[in-house]
Amino acid sequence: MVSRNGSSGLEEKRKYARLEKEFVMQYAVLVNSELPVAEPELQGMVIDVGGGGLRFLTSETIEKNVQLSIVLEFTGWKVEGNEWIHTKEDSDRGVLKVLARVMWGAPSPTVADKYEIGVCFFGRIQ
Repeated sequence: MVSRNGSSGLEEKRKYARLEKEFVMQYAVLVNSELPVAEPELQGMVIDVGGGGLRFLTSETIEKNVQLSIVLEFTGWKVEGNEWIHTKEDSDRGVLKVLARVMWGAPSPTVADKYEIGVCFFGRIQ
């Protein structure tokens, strides 16, 4: 969340820092808050990610408060139990499946015919 402060313009009020990192993600729109049976088929490009959410680029606009199932793959990481281990090996891919709520969406200021979507995480899919 960004808010105006009294004198110097914009002030960042995020609970978690964001890391600028571009990689492909998969997502599905949840209908009636039901989890999809199949893997998500829609694709987006992550722009930045943090502990509480992410911002991604997609060719479709998504309305505020829509719930998504998101699959993120992190190259160079693996998961053992509940622990994430940074291996730096390209062959290792840690997969994280999360539930997210759309907080905002807007036409991309940098990529024609694309939309930037901001989401907050509210759950993890095991």
